[in-house]
Amino acid sequence: MNAGFHARFQEARALRRGGRLEEAVAAYDAALALHPASLEARFNRANTLQALGRHADAVAAYEALLQARPEDAEAWNNRAVSLAALGRQAQSLASCEEALALRPGYPEALHNRGNALAALGRLDEALESLDAALQRRPELAAALASRARVLERVGRNADALADYEAALRLRPGDAGILCDQSHALQVLGRHAEALAVLAEAPDAAPVLTNRGNALQALGRHGEALACYQRALAASPGDVQVEWNMALAYLALGDYERGWPLYEARWRSALHPAPRTSEQPQWTGEGELAGRRVLLHAEQGFGDAIQFVRFARPLAARGAEVIVACAPPLRRLFERADGVARVVVPGHEPLPAFDLHAPLMSLPLALGTTLQSLPPAPYLHADPARREAWRARLAGGRRRIGLVWAGNPEFPAARLKACPPALLRALVQAPGCRFVSLQTGEARAGVSELGAGVLDAAGELADFADTADLVAALDLVIGIDTAAAHLAGALGKPAWILLPFAADWRWLVGRADSPWYPSVRLYRQAAPGDWPGVIARVCADLAQGDADG
Repeated sequence: MNAGFHARFQEARALRRGGRLEEAVAAYDAALALHPASLEARFNRANTLQALGRHADAVAAYEALLQARPEDAEAWNNRAVSLAALGRQAQSLASCEEALALRPGYPEALHNRGNALAALGRLDEALESLDAALQRRPELAAALASRARVLERVGRNADALADYEAALRLRPGDAGILCDQSHALQVLGRHAEALAVLAEAPDAAPVLTNRGNALQALGRHGEALACYQRALAASPGDVQVEWNMALAYLALGDYERGWPLYEARWRSALHPAPRTSEQPQWTGEGELAGRRVLLHAEQGFGDAIQFVRFARPLAARGAEVIVACAPPLRRLFERADGVARVVVPGHEPLPAFDLHAPLMSLPLALGTTLQSLPPAPYLHADPARREAWRARLAGGRRRIGLVWAGNPEFPAARLKACPPALLRALVQAPGCRFVSLQTGEARAGVSELGAGVLDAAGELADFADTADLVAALDLVIGIDTAAAHLAGALGKPAWILLPFAADWRWLVGRADSPWYPSVRLYRQAAPGDWPGVIARVCADLAQGDADG
């Protein structure tokens, strides 16, 4: 080893310690030019590339090193980290296994193995691996934070918070762990606590984003936007920041700024990729007369029901509108205004079309404002089926449908859900006939409503069946779910029960909805205040009975 190599190697190490990572890589390159066989220099160079976020280069560097030193467990483990950062989770897992075969019980490799398993959806195995890492090294704060994230995913929220707190005792002020803890509190609806957690965190982009999310959930949208704008200045083009800004603007009714930012969803790893096609996407340009336009549903059933209204203005411009949707929506959308044909992708081939568009990109393409929303009703029931339900439900002056839970697979479902036992007070209203529209696992809650409530879910094969029943009712009372959107789209009266941090589509501080003129909104006065909401609904229901 020559003196020149040693000098450049020591220089590279000093630059790395000083945080001058790009210069450190250059110094390692200079050292290796003098002594290419130095495995220590090659290893340190690979680690520096990883610290820079140049993960593809880091993987290549680790792999070159491992050809010369295949028994290097640390290189296998570090290679796994960069592979995971590149989204190559199966390869990351295999790299961890190589490290563990060489060094059984290696805590860092067990930790990274747990992360790879979690990314692959193998959550029970992930917890086992993270538990094993922490048994061997209880002070491994990163493993505690990783286990907390997995515990959140399996619904063990109290355990997750305990792990975050333990991680922060080991690593006080760690911005990443604080952000994760704040997010966990927000998922539980504890937004004021989530905001307090971030009070001492540095103003990095992730912290500002989480702070904005907590402020938005507390109804402080102006302050939230200020946080997002600072986060975007620190991290230009950050898709999550743009998405959160879109939700804030849309909640405030600022559609001019909200709809363009809402397109950021297509760049998010959490959102399915947009449908690809040889035909162009319609973005508001060009004539539609005589052209066949394919609209594809996205996100949840309620979103599709809300946005299928935009088929009508396209048809009014002369387009032949085809809607691609999930099977439960097919028959319902065949009755939608402006829709010429409905197809179910994967069940049948798509017909030829000239243009396409995601349903939720149409407001941007059409320049939609609160004043120009296509009005409801735009969906329709089958008249014969509606009348059959009316005859069956005769005997009460008011026929009322109830819904208390949405799709549990959606992250906000728990906060939107209202305990069915609280609805028991509603069904005491005299002169009313109550029908449960609740489907899924939450249907079991009908037993908590008391006697006399008809459980209709077994007769509702799809949303067309639900529409026929809803059309026969006088009122739907329920949370923000597909059934509420369906009632509004049919033009039926609906009283929608909203959490304190209501979804953007219900705007801020309003008891009405420009999307659905037949809807009345009941908002929590404080997070979790379902009893207060139900008390107001009961009072209005009694007043309605008194008014005849």
